[in-house]
Amino acid sequence: MKLVFKSLLSAMAMLLMVICINAQTPEITWDGNYPRANDQGNPSANDIKQSPYHDFVIVGSWKIATTNGYSKVMLMQVDWEGNEIDVNQTFGGENSEGIPWDHEAYDMIITPQPSYLVTGYRDTTLTSSASPPGLLLIEILRDGSVQFDSLYFNNNQHWIMGRCIQPAIEGGYIITGSFREDGGGAEQSFVARMVKDENGKYVFADVPSITIIPVGTSGYATWIRQFGDGYLLGGTANEGTGNKLDIFLQKLNADLTLDWTRFYGEKDSDEFADAVIYGETVYLAGSKGVPIPDTKYFHD
Repeated sequence: MKLVFKSLLSAMAMLLMVICINAQTPEITWDGNYPRANDQGNPSANDIKQSPYHDFVIVGSWKIATTNGYSKVMLMQVDWEGNEIDVNQTFGGENSEGIPWDHEAYDMIITPQPSYLVTGYRDTTLTSSASPPGLLLIEILRDGSVQFDSLYFNNNQHWIMGRCIQPAIEGGYIITGSFREDGGGAEQSFVARMVKDENGKYVFADVPSITIIPVGTSGYATWIRQFGDGYLLGGTANEGTGNKLDIFLQKLNADLTLDWTRFYGEKDSDEFADAVIYGETVYLAGSKGVPIPDTKYFHD
C-alpha cells in the first residue's frame, strides 16, 4: 500500500477540501468529488492553484477507457463553494493512424496575462517506441481555448517529462523534470528555461536548450523554486546504496551549474512530495518507508 500526499485531490474520484485555519482546529467547510455522476473516464489531479478570479484551477489528466488506454490533459475550474464553473475540458489528439495521443499534465503556472501554462508529457504513438514521451507545454486561456500547444524532444529516443514550472530569474519560465537518454538507463533531472518569442511561441532561451543535472545513481527533480541567487531542486533519488530512495535538494547557480547536493532520509526509503521556502529555511514534506516482511509501504 502506498500513500503519498500529492495535493488536496485524490487520484480517481477527486476530492477537494477547503480548510479554514483558526486558533483551534482546522474546519472543513465543504468537500466535493469529481467527476460528477454522468462524467465518463477516470480523472486524476496533479496540481491546484488559486486563480486571479478568486476560484481554483485544477490540472491533471483524464484517462479514457479503451483497448490500449490513453489520457488527455484535463483543466477544471472550481469556485469557493466547490461548484464546477466555466471550464471543465480535456485536450487530446491523435496521430495519422488514428491512435490517440497519451498525456500527463503534472504542473501549471498562472501567467500575468492571465493564462494557465501547463507542463507534462505527450506520447504521440502510445503503442510504439518510435516516438517516446516528449516535453509538453500548453497554454490555456480562462475560457478554455488553447493559445499555445507544442511538443519538444519527441523526434528522438529520449524520454523527457516536465514535472514543475516556475518563473525564471532572467525572465520566462524554468522547467524541471525527468530525462532518460535513448529510453534506457537511469532517469535524471533536466532544467530548461523557456521564453515567448515575437510570434507568441515558447522557445528554449539558452544553449544548450536543456541542462542535465545528475543526482545519485538514478532520480530526478519534481520541484524547483528560485533560491538565493539561483534555484533549488527537490525530488527523490537513489544515493547509491541498494534500492534505498532518499529525498534530495540541489542548489543551482543562476547559470544552472550545480552548487551542491544534499540527501535526507533515514535507513528506509523516503520520497519527496513538496517543499516550502520561508526566508532561508526550507520545509520538506514527503513519505517515509516502513519495512514489513517481504514488502514495504509508505506513510505520510
